[in-house]
Amino acid sequence: MMLDTLRLSLGVPADERMPCQEIMVQSIGEAVEAALASLEATAVSASESLKEKEGSTDTVGEKMIKAKGVLDKVYDKVGKLEQVAKEHDEKDAEAQEVLKEASDDQKKGDATFLQAKKEKQELDDCAGNAALKCMIKGWWEKKLEVKAAAKEALPLLERLIKMDESQREMMTAVLMKKPKDRGDFEKTCAQNVENELEKKVIEEGAPAAQARAAAISTAEEACQATTKAKAEADSTLAEAKAEQAKAERELEDAEEAAAEHEPELLAAREDKETHETAVKTFKEVNVVCFESLSKKAPEAPEAPEATEAETAGGEEIAAGDVVADEVD
Repeated sequence: MMLDTLRLSLGVPADERMPCQEIMVQSIGEAVEAALASLEATAVSASESLKEKEGSTDTVGEKMIKAKGVLDKVYDKVGKLEQVAKEHDEKDAEAQEVLKEASDDQKKGDATFLQAKKEKQELDDCAGNAALKCMIKGWWEKKLEVKAAAKEALPLLERLIKMDESQREMMTAVLMKKPKDRGDFEKTCAQNVENELEKKVIEEGAPAAQARAAAISTAEEACQATTKAKAEADSTLAEAKAEQAKAERELEDAEEAAAEHEPELLAAREDKETHETAVKTFKEVNVVCFESLSKKAPEAPEAPEATEAETAGGEEIAAGDVVADEVD
């Protein structure tokens, strides 16, 4: 029906159209103008979209460069903090080893101290034993007394002085004599026993124990300090690694945006070219055709066929016109 309308309006010469046909031609012209305006608006929109994409190209690139720069700085920061954390780990390990050594020294010192106390107690037991003193000093009158004293005192003496069987027998024989009846060697042996009884084991007690306790206290304080420093370094490193992860994500986002931008830019250029071509084609074909048809002139009547004589005469006239033109 639309084609019939076009033929019944634009197909009629301009000066032969009826008013209704003129109205139809006018309406078609308005439709052509509206279609052209729509195509031009779409082309302008495509052009502006392309400009926007081209303008954002620098922004996308700048974001990616900035993200790379930030990430490089974060990598450098993390590397330095990792070195610091490693140093604190080593210091903490050293402090822990010092504390362990101090603890071991304290255990050994305490064991030595306990052994010394035991030895001293043994000495005190021997030194305070009346029977042993009675034998050494010769404070006895009868053989029965010294034999009874020996039975009680000699086991204590053997604990104090490590002796084999022959030494034990010799020492028993010496102490069973009165001091005045002992020979020089026997007197020396008895004196040695007395000296041992008077000997006092030097207790490490206060000075040494305090020194060990102070060493442990110092080592514990050092451990606490290094452990705290290590924890702070680890915390700072963890924060830096979180910052690194964030920077890596931002760079990935920037790279993805850059990768997506390129095809979008190409698509925008193609879209602009497509719409501009559509406008050009519409103008060159549709608009030109409409303007031509809207001003259509009546078709000239067909001329009757000429005779041979008329044709020849026409050729002579045409030749004459050419000549005349050349003369002029």
